[in-house]
Amino acid sequence: MQIHRAKLINPHLANTSFNMLTMESPIRKACFKYTTHPLFNKTVLFLIIANSVCLAMADPLQPPNETLDFLEKIFNILFTFEMVIKMIALGLWAKKPIDKCYFSDNWNVMVSKSEARRD
Repeated sequence: MQIHRAKLINPHLANTSFNMLTMESPIRKACFKYTTHPLFNKTVLFLIIANSVCLAMADPLQPPNETLDFLEKIFNILFTFEMVIKMIALGLWAKKPIDKCYFSDNWNVMVSKSEARRD
């Protein structure tokens, strides 16, 4: 049974993700479904706020707090996971200007740069 591509994934996405996952790939479909779920952005926003609170609690003049350091590692893992599943769902680059991909959104470009700079 063949399902029309537009019903599964936005037809304006990059044709492949990482040059191997097509629109019909179950992994890409799952990532797209997950990233377009209404709770996804709310969860990411909650993580950003929680991470900001933890960063505000850290005092650079005091010895490192083990709990805050552990939480920072957890946030790094979660933000990296979010970035990777969005890259899989959207694809990294698009061949046509109208196609949407991970790096066509300036917010994603900024997030990927900040993730690359984390310890």
